[in-house]
Amino acid sequence: MSMEARETWLSSGRGGTYIELSVTPGASHSAIKGVNRWRNCLEVAVSERARDGQANMGLIYFFSQLMDVPHDRINITDGHRSRQKKIFVEGITPEKVLEKISEVMTL
Repeated sequence: MSMEARETWLSSGRGGTYIELSVTPGASHSAIKGVNRWRNCLEVAVSERARDGQANMGLIYFFSQLMDVPHDRINITDGHRSRQKKIFVEGITPEKVLEKISEVMTL
């Protein structure tokens, strides 16, 4: 996908990329579910429950594997206690994020 058609839930930041998410905890498996155009976010399910930060850690590890970056390069910047979250993935461009996500789903 070209940068002209870049998704608005994705933005570049200093040294990485921000991703707006809607997270559903307690799913049967972790997965990218699609893009919610109304909420302007990427929908993600994580298998961990929303208890004691487990879903947040599950989200970080899921994106670590998906983006092929160490988990300590992914931070939740907004929404620690909400389903609506914003994460920052250090050391990866928006184009690379789209490439990695398009490998597991059609945008």
